[in-house]
Amino acid sequence: MGHFLPANLVHSLDSIIKTALLYFLLLLFKGMVTAIEEKSLIRHQIVRRGLLAGAILFLTWLGWQALSGGFRQLPRTRTTGQKVETAVQLECGFLSLPVILTCFWQRQWARPVRVAWSTTLVTTAGLSALVWGPPMPFIAMLFAGIALMISRSIMWALRAALME
Repeated sequence: MGHFLPANLVHSLDSIIKTALLYFLLLLFKGMVTAIEEKSLIRHQIVRRGLLAGAILFLTWLGWQALSGGFRQLPRTRTTGQKVETAVQLECGFLSLPVILTCFWQRQWARPVRVAWSTTLVTTAGLSALVWGPPMPFIAMLFAGIALMISRSIMWALRAALME
């Protein structure tokens, strides 16, 4: 039985659903932390460490997904846009490690590294819908918007956990 939608559209919709689910979980997580903040419990070390651990685990997972996906699609790049998107995706994966490291070491570099990571995440999310398959500008803007919200949530969680 054949699909009624093109394969690249099905893949895009699958990605949107996964991204929306991740963003929903982040909003839920942020809502719990906000409720904790209102009760002044965020200052307690256990809660801050849990918030930091959650952000680090998410960054590790996201970095791994970016790197493994980038290396998987590297041999399939044909156009300049695909090569640029793959390079930015790999950079996003590689930048996840310095984002984590600057939580503990060389903290003066934390903000520029986080901004660079956020920029690569948003760029790779937006470019993916434009260069792989038929260009879909609306989907690209949607992907970029969701990636921006995710990156802002991660940066907020790191700032709250580290009391910056």
